[in-house]
Amino acid sequence: MQRLKEVREAKVLTKDKLGKTINIHYSQIGRYERNEASPSAEALKKMANALDMSTDYLMNGTTADLAAENINDKTLINQFNRISVCWLFPE
Repeated sequence: MQRLKEVREAKVLTKDKLGKTINIHYSQIGRYERNEASPSAEALKKMANALDMSTDYLMNGTTADLAAENINDKTLINQFNRISVCWLFPE
């Protein structure tokens, strides 16, 4: 869960501070961040709430993130992003 580490660090939280907030040992949070373990649904929900993020974002990222991971062709990624923006903000 690379996004967990990114969001935690962006919010200037240590693993220890996050762990104490949600009652999960800091070493377990480290295992989640390194993809050595997967959080339970309850742990995921606690982390998302503490970080003010959705569980979906922590697990999957944004639609653009998913597209970038699955599509190597930059032209297709750019087209996808333009379509997404047009859909979200029609003229």
